[in-house]
Amino acid sequence: MKIKPILVNLALIAASSVAGLVLGELAARIMLNPSDYLSVEMVRDEVLGAVPSVNAKTRGFDAWGFRNRDVPETADIVAIGDSHTYGNTATMDDS
Repeated sequence: MKIKPILVNLALIAASSVAGLVLGELAARIMLNPSDYLSVEMVRDEVLGAVPSVNAKTRGFDAWGFRNRDVPETADIVAIGDSHTYGNTATMDDS
């Protein structure tokens, strides 16, 4: 059994896997909205216990940590609930 062809095949498999992962990552970064799959980073607050970090607004969350572009002046409907109400598995457009 020759080792050189086996090593060449393993190197080709490894290079193909790395190239596929890199291309998939680039496509995901270009085509997907980060707000659809990233969580809100929370930081400690003495009064409220935890609040969204300053970086949350750049990821599609408002200053209060909700899935809005900005904090609304008024609201026609207010929903209070858990992760289903928040829309953990919904995209920003569908939440």
